[in-house]
Amino acid sequence: MPFKLKEFNQAKFHARTEFVRVVELKDFFDEGEEPGFEVKGLTGIEYAQVESEVKANKDIEKIVSGLLSGKAEDVSTSLKDIMGTGDNVPDELARRLAFFEKGCVKPEGSLELAKKICERFPIDFYAITNKIVNLTGSGQVLKKKSVKSGKTKKSKTPS
Repeated sequence: MPFKLKEFNQAKFHARTEFVRVVELKDFFDEGEEPGFEVKGLTGIEYAQVESEVKANKDIEKIVSGLLSGKAEDVSTSLKDIMGTGDNVPDELARRLAFFEKGCVKPEGSLELAKKICERFPIDFYAITNKIVNLTGSGQVLKKKSVKSGKTKKSKTPS
């Protein structure tokens, strides 16, 4: 069965979204409001931006220049960065911070919010970012054409 390229190109899509409950953060939502984040799957461009941010997390040129500097402190810092024991953010965390920032719809994601939730509520942070990753992996949702009900018959006037 060949791929229906024409239909695919004409189709309309929208991002998958889901609500992730964060009960532990209930004090930071209005009373009566369900504590949670509406998140979405990322587009290909957004996903590439996440990967670029992860790559930029480890500035190889800076690490190499530290190793070549001859200064014991710089060499030590560079070696720690290579081993992942330095002050730099681990790549996995940099990836999740970027997913949070780009994938949170309501409230809108920001790097500052992502860092604070990660630091103070790490399990909720991972639940939110896991959902964003899963939605991204599932792709977008095809917008279905609304089905018209057809002509309605005119009512007869009661006699």
